[in-house]
Amino acid sequence: MNPQRFDHLTRLIAGQLSRRRVVQALGVALFGLSREVSSAEAQGGCPAGLTDCFGRCVDLSSDTYHCGACGRDCTGIPNPGYSSIGQCVDGQCQPVCLPDADICGDQCTDFSIDPWHCGGCDVRCAGAGESLCCGGRCVSEFSAERFCDFCGQPGGWPQGCAPGEICDRGVCIPSSEMQAQEKIGRRLWRATAQCEPGEVMVEIENRTGRRIYVGVARARSAALSSVADYAIENGEMAHLRLAFDASRAGSENGALVVTSAGAMALACGQTESYDVGVRPVTEERRQLEWPAIAAQTIGRLESWRDFDALYALLHPDAQALVSEDQVRCWYTDFLRGQEARGVTILDVQFVRWSWSVTGKTYDSAEITYRQAFQPRYGQGPANVVDSVEHLVLNRGQWRWFLGFELDWLTSLPSTCLPD
Repeated sequence: MNPQRFDHLTRLIAGQLSRRRVVQALGVALFGLSREVSSAEAQGGCPAGLTDCFGRCVDLSSDTYHCGACGRDCTGIPNPGYSSIGQCVDGQCQPVCLPDADICGDQCTDFSIDPWHCGGCDVRCAGAGESLCCGGRCVSEFSAERFCDFCGQPGGWPQGCAPGEICDRGVCIPSSEMQAQEKIGRRLWRATAQCEPGEVMVEIENRTGRRIYVGVARARSAALSSVADYAIENGEMAHLRLAFDASRAGSENGALVVTSAGAMALACGQTESYDVGVRPVTEERRQLEWPAIAAQTIGRLESWRDFDALYALLHPDAQALVSEDQVRCWYTDFLRGQEARGVTILDVQFVRWSWSVTGKTYDSAEITYRQAFQPRYGQGPANVVDSVEHLVLNRGQWRWFLGFELDWLTSLPSTCLPD
């Protein structure tokens, strides 16, 4: 085991940072730790140029987690456009720009969230209470009830929009405005839920410009049936009938609809539009946007704590090794005491990737993302992490994997304490 990896792991665990990698890594990291430490002790000190930091030999001039001194790390909540993990150069921490950062002078930034460079360099959100940058626009923090989908901000406002409104890049706007935006090239899909005793009827209209796939659709409460792997061609409308147990259903039912173009949680009688955005200029960008949407959908389902839907999006090779109850218990334990927030995509690359659990190699989308974890009930600051996951296309959906060690994965408990 690499001692540096264990040092990095303990910092991740302390901050409750990564949703899928921290707990899996713990079992692997602890395995063999005593052997590694014993070996270091047997060496009787560190080679020239290295320093003993808590039982490990490190180079203080270049070690990210012991930069210039033991325990001085180059991590933290980054400024917009920068990675949460910096680099150590000659014993000094240096910031690292994200691959897709916007540039203003010699500084990196993110035009979508930086209130000092909102939508462009030196566009400052400072006047008339407009102190937040949401989707490249300055918005007033006093209008928080008008925000939706977290406004791209860790610890933001997750509530839905009022009837007759839809969420457009983090701000609630009248649906008539979205219809006008559709005319200038924005791509949408819409869904409506109508409830009757024991049944939810869902209507889905696809105007995204390409085929979309329903990964899972079901009633939000006491579901008896679901629809999966259902394709909807561009310009077509699908009608789904979803049964539920009326004797067990909650007072507020509706439908959950998860597609390759995003996810919606609909109340009875509600119609909602999902804005995919304008068509990318290049084919490369067009290919990259769908795995990015899938990663955002996974983050959204985590913020909703819909673990059953997350299992439905798990790759079949992972489902063959771990049950729905095991995944539900793992999420329940991992998110205990905290809330997952939405995901911001930092980078997407297509790579060949091997899942270490089975050794099988896939054509994958490597997603670098940022996610925040907020203590439940708003007590304390959010922890923000940059992390990486691999998604693999299967039956029209970009699907995720859990774990990287077989024994850990198969030993997950299937019963757990209530959340």
